[in-house]
Amino acid sequence: MARTPSPKRPCRICKRGFLPNAPVKDRQKTCDHPSCQRDGFAFILHRFLTDGFLTALGHNELLLYFFLVLVSDRNGLSFYSYDRICTMLELRIDQYVKAKDSLIEKDLIAFDGTLFQVLS
Repeated sequence: MARTPSPKRPCRICKRGFLPNAPVKDRQKTCDHPSCQRDGFAFILHRFLTDGFLTALGHNELLLYFFLVLVSDRNGLSFYSYDRICTMLELRIDQYVKAKDSLIEKDLIAFDGTLFQVLS
């Protein structure tokens, strides 16, 4: 009795067999395991514009918010330190603190002293 070939294909990173998602099956090269997802993906909800946040935030607040959206994981968490953020965004510490506090006040982010979470 002949074996039917498995529709699974090997993940390009971990080599485990996986079933590709139907809409992208010809293009999907890696499985859905978190350790195999090298490229990030970020998006800004349309309500960021329609709820008035885009016009209500200043330059440094927008810069910090967009940065945190880009670097956060799938749960909105980011572990970047303030000195690294200030260096990358070319912000002074006072500008960073003011932008961070404003985003917290507007409930766009949470911060526990070491960890950021994008909320909206």
